[in-house]
Amino acid sequence: MEADGDQVLWDVSRGLRDGEYPIYYYAHESHPPSVRQLSADFEIWLGEFLSYSAFIAEDDD
Repeated sequence: MEADGDQVLWDVSRGLRDGEYPIYYYAHESHPPSVRQLSADFEIWLGEFLSYSAFIAEDDD
């Protein structure tokens, strides 16, 4: 997404919220490294990711 080695994480520490685990992004090359919420819902996140411009560009290579 932003750099090789970054991670998408599901926060299971507080259990399901509205039937979903919130999804976070760990950017290890940020200074300092950072974690931010991408979505509260897997289906929404996946739909947005599939239209993410960098993901589409990788398919064209």
